[in-house]
Amino acid sequence: MNAVANVLPEISAILCNFHVGKNVRAKIITDCRVKPKVVIVYGKENLVNEVKPSEIVDTIFHAWEKVVESHTQELYASNVMEFQDACKNFPKFLHYVQTTILDTVKDKIVRAWTDLVLHLGRRTTNKFEGAHDIRK
Repeated sequence: MNAVANVLPEISAILCNFHVGKNVRAKIITDCRVKPKVVIVYGKENLVNEVKPSEIVDTIFHAWEKVVESHTQELYASNVMEFQDACKNFPKFLHYVQTTILDTVKDKIVRAWTDLVLHLGRRTTNKFEGAHDIRK
C-alpha cells in the first residue's frame, strides 16, 4: 500500500475483501474461544459448551460482513455498534479489529467508502476469487 501511495499518489487503492475476511475469520477462530462450563452431574464433573464454537465464529463473522457491506457511513456506524456487541466477550479480538483494520483502513474495505471510487465491481484481487463475490 505504501508503494502504491508513493508511485501513484492520485490512485485510490482498495484492499482485497476476500483476504481481509480470511484474516478476520482466522482471528475469530483463535481469539474467540469459549471455555467450557464445568457442571456436576451425579457427583461427576462434566464439561459443557453452552454455545458451539462454530456458532460464535458464524455470528461474529456475519456481523463483520455487515460492517464491510455498509452502503452508507450512517449504516456503517450502526453496524460497527452491532459488531462490537457481538464481540463484547472477546475484547482482545475487538481491539485487534478496531486498531488494525477499522481505525486504519476502513476506507479501503468498507463499501461506503470503496463505492466512491471506480472499481468496476471488483473488490478482490483476482477474477477467480472475485467471481463469487459480485453482489447485486
